[in-house]
Amino acid sequence: MKDRRWDSDERGHGVADGSALAPGVHELADALTIEDWIAEEPEAHLLPHILRACEGASLSVVDVGLDGPTMNVRLASPDPRGREAREDVFRLIGSFAEAATSVRQRGLVYEVVTGLLDPDTPFKAHGHLVRLELVPQE
Repeated sequence: MKDRRWDSDERGHGVADGSALAPGVHELADALTIEDWIAEEPEAHLLPHILRACEGASLSVVDVGLDGPTMNVRLASPDPRGREAREDVFRLIGSFAEAATSVRQRGLVYEVVTGLLDPDTPFKAHGHLVRLELVPQE
């Protein structure tokens, strides 16, 4: 089964590597190691966007907390494991995403790094760490 990339895959391999886009990914990863790159008060800068994105959507904010520089947001979803939930999460991320953004899904948790790198902004480069956790809607 590990030779297949999805259930109906008969080829077992792709058509190329992704090195053409690797420099941008590395730029964001490198920014994570810059001292003081993570901006303060993510709840003030990002939470209003998240709340607005949840209005009329299938996701709703259950609670928000800080773990060091990371803003943790628990979101209720009618079907947290369904494909629609992932679509809704990415729509929500789009409400606060900046020019450089990475999303890693681990089960029902989405780890988000978003920020502005030096070429992207006339201001000082900065970023945010957000962890979105889906929970079943009660």
